[in-house]
Amino acid sequence: MSCFGRYLRIWLFIAAAVLLGMGVFNLLVDPFRAYRLIPMPKLDAHKDYGSSRIIKAEMIHHGTWDVIMIGSSRVEIGLDPDSPAWGGLRVYNGGLPGAFFGELADAAEFAIRDAHPRTLVLMLDFFGFTQFPLPRHEEFAKSRFNPNLNLLSYHQDNCLTLFSTDRSFSALYNTLRGKPSKFSDHGLKLNMEIPSDLTPRQYLIQTLQRMSRGGPFRHFAYDRQLSIRFGQIARLCQQRNIQLHAVLAPAHAIMMEHFRMIGLWDQWEQWKRDLTAELPTDESGGPVPILWDCFTYNPFTTEPIPSADHPDRPMRWYWEPSHFRTSLGDILIRRVNHQSGPTDAPDVQSIGRSLTAQILESSLSANRLAGEQYRQSNPESLNWSVPQAGR
Repeated sequence: MSCFGRYLRIWLFIAAAVLLGMGVFNLLVDPFRAYRLIPMPKLDAHKDYGSSRIIKAEMIHHGTWDVIMIGSSRVEIGLDPDSPAWGGLRVYNGGLPGAFFGELADAAEFAIRDAHPRTLVLMLDFFGFTQFPLPRHEEFAKSRFNPNLNLLSYHQDNCLTLFSTDRSFSALYNTLRGKPSKFSDHGLKLNMEIPSDLTPRQYLIQTLQRMSRGGPFRHFAYDRQLSIRFGQIARLCQQRNIQLHAVLAPAHAIMMEHFRMIGLWDQWEQWKRDLTAELPTDESGGPVPILWDCFTYNPFTTEPIPSADHPDRPMRWYWEPSHFRTSLGDILIRRVNHQSGPTDAPDVQSIGRSLTAQILESSLSANRLAGEQYRQSNPESLNWSVPQAGR
C-alpha cells in the first residue's frame, strides 16, 4: 500500500508540474492576447489571428476604440481600420467569417457594453438573417462574445488546454521563421486567398456555383425575429450614446439577379422594410441610428465582370460577387463619414443612401427599375451567371 501511495504521489506531482508548466508557458506566450503580462510586440506580430473569435473579443476588450466594425468576412476582408478615411480614429475590425446574424448580434452587444465605442459599424448580410443558420463557430462559445461565458472555465481553457498550447507553439514557430500574421494588428485580413490556378473570371463563376449548389441560396428562409433583434441593438446604441451605422453589404449586382431568379426577391425587399421599421426615431435618447442601403444597383455594384475575352482582368471593387475589396471598403467608409472620394471613381454618394420610412418604397421601386436597366445592358453576364444558380 505504501508503494502504491508513493507511486501515486509521484504521478500526481508530475501531472501537477506539467499543468503548472503548461499554464505558465501559455500565460507568458499569451496566444490569444488575453493577459498581456509582458509586452512582446515582435511575438504578437507573428501570432496567427486567423478567424479567432477569442482573439478578436480580447482585442475589443483590451482596446480603447473610437470605432468598432462588426460583420462577417465581408468586414474582415473589405473594411480597413487603418484607412485614411477614418481621420486617425482608433478603429478595430471585428469581422467574424461565417457568422450569421445571431452571432454578430452577440458580438455587437458585447462591443457596446464592454468597449463603449463612439461609433459602431454593423454590416448586415441578407443571408445572415436565416431560420436555418450553420452551427456557430466552435470558438464562439470559448470567447468573450458568448453572453453565457463562464470566466473560470474561460481562463482554464486559455492556460491549461492542448488547444491553447498548440497556439502558443505556433506563435513561437512563426516568430522563429519570420512568418507574419495574415492579419493586421487591428483585425483586417491582409490577403484574400484565391487559388493561383484560377483566373478572376473562373474564380467568380466558381464562387457563384458553390453558393448556388450547397450554400445559402438553397437553404434559406428569412427570419423576421432577427430583424427585431437588430432593432434591439439599434436602441441599445442610442441608449448608450453610440452612433450606429448599419450597412447593407454591397454585394455585386449578380447576387441580386440570383435573388430574382430563385424567388428570394420579395423576401429580400421585406427584409429591408423590416430593418427600416425597427429603427428608433426619437432623437432625445441619443444619436439616431442610420441604415445605409448599399445593396442596390449602383455604379459600384454593377462593375463589369471579367469577360470571356479578358478572363484575367481583375475587378477594381470586388474579389467575387460576395466579397468586396478594400478599395470599395474605403468608399463605404467615406460615405458614412460624409467625405468625398477619389476623382477616378464614381460619386461616393452613389454607393448608397440612408433608408427611412418616408423614402423606403420609392427607393425599392427605383432599384427595381435600375435592375431592369442592368439586365438590358449586361446580357452577357446574365447568360453565364444566373443560369448557374439553377444547376
